[in-house]
Amino acid sequence: MIRYRLEGFIALFIPFSWSIHACAAPLHLDAHDIAAAGIKTTVLIESLHAREIAAQGTMLDPAAIMQTQSRLVTANADVATARAEMIFASEQAAQNRKVFYGGEKIFAIRIAAINRNGRFGNRGTDRRASKTSSRKTTAITQWGPVMTSAMQITRPSRTVIGVSLPPSSALSQLPTIATANHAGETYDLALIGAIPGMLGGIPGEALLYSMPTQRNLPIGTYLNVGVPTGSEINGVTVPASAVIWEHGRAIAYRADAAGNFEPVDISTATPVQGGYFISGTLTPGDHIVSQGAELLAAAPTAPKIVKAKSGNADPDDD
Repeated sequence: MIRYRLEGFIALFIPFSWSIHACAAPLHLDAHDIAAAGIKTTVLIESLHAREIAAQGTMLDPAAIMQTQSRLVTANADVATARAEMIFASEQAAQNRKVFYGGEKIFAIRIAAINRNGRFGNRGTDRRASKTSSRKTTAITQWGPVMTSAMQITRPSRTVIGVSLPPSSALSQLPTIATANHAGETYDLALIGAIPGMLGGIPGEALLYSMPTQRNLPIGTYLNVGVPTGSEINGVTVPASAVIWEHGRAIAYRADAAGNFEPVDISTATPVQGGYFISGTLTPGDHIVSQGAELLAAAPTAPKIVKAKSGNADPDDD
């Protein structure tokens, strides 16, 4: 077995050199070197994660919903006013009939005028009611049954997100929650409901979600949204601090009690809040390097990477 020492460019970054045994086995460090390098590990615990459909989300302008709401409120008020006027006119007409029924011709003319005005009033009320019904139909056609719920969340503390699912995706039921990612940040979404037709010209089923308003996400911002399919799988969440990138692959180092460090390919992991979820390659109870993985990757005798075993593994991997 050949014995190497970490020197050269590694020594420029750490005030010591450690011994590494070059072989097919994982890197081996003794306790002194581990402490000197500041390498720390964390224990993975079991977690559940629902399989997701990758969808596109857009921060919507609530003005359209608010304008529709305003029109409907105004139309309903117009109908209510017209009906109140008709009730009052009918009561007045009834009283006038009692007064005018005296047999004289002029009174008959006045009664005819009252009846005519009543018919005109009914027609006006009917027209207003028809117009209101038309506006409601238009709103439902545009927004679907989520109209009422969408109106309730158009306030400064909440924002509406339109989510377009891929055309080939199918959901047995609408997921009540989803997650959105933008610029490395993860946000929790709450379902409002489905809307008919496409959203913004993007083919596929469209859903409306809401989330707390974020100043860094203006109207029109695109987000990557994970929509759960309903089924959950067991796995572990690897902290973001434990992940490094090597040749385009996400790597985490697994450690054992003997001081051996083995790089594990977690490229098939799913980004989640706080890190990456993976099932199969890493298991609950595994110790992974949460600090100092970059030093291990820079070692001149880095061992062969353990490839991902997740069900979502890259088909190009052999």
